[in-house]
Amino acid sequence: MPPTFLDLDDEIILQIGDILHRDNEVPLPSFEPHWAGFEHSINPEIQKDSLSLRATCSRIKGLLSVKDLHIVTRQWSDIVLWNQECPSTVKQAVKRAIIDIPPEVGPLYYHWDEDHDLQEKDYEQILSVWTTLITFLSGLISLEELIIIESPLCRHFPSINIREHCLIPLDDILPALKSLAIECACMDCSAELPRLLIPTIPELQHLKIVHTYFEHLTSISANEEWLSRHPDKAFIPVETLAVKHRPNDVDPTNERPVMEDVLTCFPGIEELYITGHTEENNTPPQPTFILGATRKPADGLGEERWRFKPISEVEFDENGCYDWDVSTSGEDGEWLLTLDSLGAFKQLEVLDGVIEIVLPTRTGRLPEEGYSAGGTEYMSQRDDARSCFLQRETSVEEMIEAMRAAAREMVDHVPSLRKGYFWQWPYSEQDGEAELKWKRWTWTVSQGGRIEVDMNMEEIAVDNTKSLDGEQLRN
Repeated sequence: MPPTFLDLDDEIILQIGDILHRDNEVPLPSFEPHWAGFEHSINPEIQKDSLSLRATCSRIKGLLSVKDLHIVTRQWSDIVLWNQECPSTVKQAVKRAIIDIPPEVGPLYYHWDEDHDLQEKDYEQILSVWTTLITFLSGLISLEELIIIESPLCRHFPSINIREHCLIPLDDILPALKSLAIECACMDCSAELPRLLIPTIPELQHLKIVHTYFEHLTSISANEEWLSRHPDKAFIPVETLAVKHRPNDVDPTNERPVMEDVLTCFPGIEELYITGHTEENNTPPQPTFILGATRKPADGLGEERWRFKPISEVEFDENGCYDWDVSTSGEDGEWLLTLDSLGAFKQLEVLDGVIEIVLPTRTGRLPEEGYSAGGTEYMSQRDDARSCFLQRETSVEEMIEAMRAAAREMVDHVPSLRKGYFWQWPYSEQDGEAELKWKRWTWTVSQGGRIEVDMNMEEIAVDNTKSLDGEQLRN
């Protein structure tokens, strides 16, 4: 009789089971920076083949344990059902989870309008929802990654403050959790969920949050609560941080730099992804810095070197050219201060702050021909624009050289850095005829200490880089 699958040794069957379970193909963390609008990798289909193999016979079932499960809860009844009927062996096998419960399938709250003050029973209902959610999470003792997209607590009435009515659990309800991503569109949820959950996660290593004036207060309070619960630790052991930064919507004069909060709460980070956004909703990321780069001698004398000046925006002249005077930057003061602040991160290895480098005149544009312009005037403008384009067009080689110089300054201030990114906005495509695409360049430090820029840059559609996290209820 020819051999069958069941004739295989137990060790080989175990290896086959591990291969069929595709969780090992999903990184930890699986979340992306705020600019990356990819589908989530947490998917219950991942374990389907492994569970099917386990169900073939009693021998295989005895060999292959239920483990590394992915779950996605999309309605409040899922949470209730898990609490009431799910076997503890299944709960303990969950490794990754997504909570995405929109209001229409969430828990029922008391109906209200603008003139309605919530009654005591409404407070009790919200406390009941929070208690049920805590019970659900505390049962997932092997949970390593949690992503919250829409929270069942997201009912922010005029007269209620979740901060006052939902208390931080006394115990560490997520003892195995290593990765937490708060991707709620609601501003209040973006602020309150980190405050409620971070103190209960003793081994948090990867975090994705939104940072504004409100979240600044939240991150500090969460950090203080975490430290009081874990006095043997010097700081929260976060290694990877993805943070979406918005300006102070309430009082711009009271703006606290995002880097100060990051350094206060997470000084041991190894990978930092900062995505800036404007006050307008649903916008693509804004560069943390637009660095104007020119190659000039210091004070007009001596050897030429690349110099960088942060500029607020790129403005074209009538010939489609742009330029600036780096010599007025005061030895690139603002840029050097930023590098000094980065130098406080002694373990930082990867940095992506959506930093854009621009050189004088990336491209030139010929003037639009109009009936109101005389032919001589048009020809003169055309020749000026063409001259500007030919004389000072930005070449790829020149851009690479500027990127190397900027990366070298960063590494000189942060010796632990090994990898970073520079971005380019598609200024030449703003005529609407082509899909706008960011260019994203990767630079690395070689073993010999040389800065290498990967010539194979990424091209990312601008429409795919918009983020709604923390946007609702701001205006």
